[in-house]
Amino acid sequence: MLIETYIRADGPIGSIVDSYNSPISHNPTAVLGMAAQFYIRVFNGDTEEPMSATAFSNIVSWRFSIDDDYDQSSTPFLRQTSGISVDADGGISIAIANVSTEAIISALGTSPQASFIAELAGFASGSTIPVFVLQFPITIINRIDLDGGDETEPVEGAYYTNAQINALLSAPYSIRFSADGSSWHSIQATSDEYFSIRNSAVENGTWSDAIRIPAGLAGQDGEDGQDGEDGQDGEDGQDGETPNITVGTVETLATGEEATAEITGTTPNLVLNLGLPRGAAGQDGEDGDSSYLYIAYAEDNTGTGFSLVQSDSRPYRADLVSPTPIATPTATDFANATWVRYLDAPLHAIQSPTITDNGTNHLVTVAPGGVYALNATASDYPYKLTPGGASAGYVGMAELFITLGSGASIVLDSSLSSADGAITASCHVVIQWVGTSGTVYIV
Repeated sequence: MLIETYIRADGPIGSIVDSYNSPISHNPTAVLGMAAQFYIRVFNGDTEEPMSATAFSNIVSWRFSIDDDYDQSSTPFLRQTSGISVDADGGISIAIANVSTEAIISALGTSPQASFIAELAGFASGSTIPVFVLQFPITIINRIDLDGGDETEPVEGAYYTNAQINALLSAPYSIRFSADGSSWHSIQATSDEYFSIRNSAVENGTWSDAIRIPAGLAGQDGEDGQDGEDGQDGEDGQDGETPNITVGTVETLATGEEATAEITGTTPNLVLNLGLPRGAAGQDGEDGDSSYLYIAYAEDNTGTGFSLVQSDSRPYRADLVSPTPIATPTATDFANATWVRYLDAPLHAIQSPTITDNGTNHLVTVAPGGVYALNATASDYPYKLTPGGASAGYVGMAELFITLGSGASIVLDSSLSSADGAITASCHVVIQWVGTSGTVYIV
């Protein structure tokens, strides 16, 4: 007789619950004089899941006892140390060959049943003191004919009277159910399609033939039940591992197929494999507009010396985009183009100019093609450019860098004669201030 029981352990005291750890009112029940196979799952307090086999891994021996009191001077009604084991799920099996001892028979007496106290104790290796104790109530049902004996003899020549026959015919019927009309059971299930009856008052009476159960009309929906109380918060789960996801295979599927995704591997090292359908062919685009690019070169940013041929002497360029082809572009075609310098000026060594004093100005002497750096400091009169070996009426130096100190000033006179150092387009002058003030005169 298998007796499956769930017990909630609050310390050593256990209470009977269902598989959801909710209290129930009936105790596990054995029958006097029969074998009993207890299968016990233990909840540790109000947990949601029963204890696992790991919780009992240190227990090497067990002792199971049944009694009706806590009198230590008396021997328990039943004591057993064999036939007790724990399975892989943590279920405890207790196999009792016969629930029958003189003490249990005496305690039951003539009562139909009685309640007893069961105690399960577990011992670790080398220890006589239990490391696990669980007490819980059980019920043992008494027997009418425990030892058996000779059959009783019926009364010879007995006949039923009319009243007895009427009583038999008025007796209720026993009913059994079946899904296929051949295998029968006493409790009706939703899959049953047949039933059979017989008179319950006739011993070993004959069952009727299988009768098909007529299908009933669909019932109305019942009212919604009341919301249950919120359950207790569960224990915090273990911290999860941070996954390390890498992309595995990427398969191209046919157009119209559904995309697929599969994760393989073992946490935390996971592999994502994908299947992506090929997209449908797109529609042809509209014809684009034609355009033509032309590039021209010049000596300065106004287009002087226009040419379609690149040269170091023409450091400026302009781009022209035309919707129609131009056989040979001219300067007129580039009239609205922007000329941009794309070649740097030739590099020259930086020189310090010769400075003399004529009582009115500091005369800064420079030579054609030179690159000069002038540090102008404060003075009573300004600095003035003057040629050195100049010809053609201008000074043709490449660069002049002028740094002004506090109170310094420079005179750049574009109307000067060649003897006075006229400044022309061939001279690139860069002026910067490092002091608090400075003056540049261009006259």
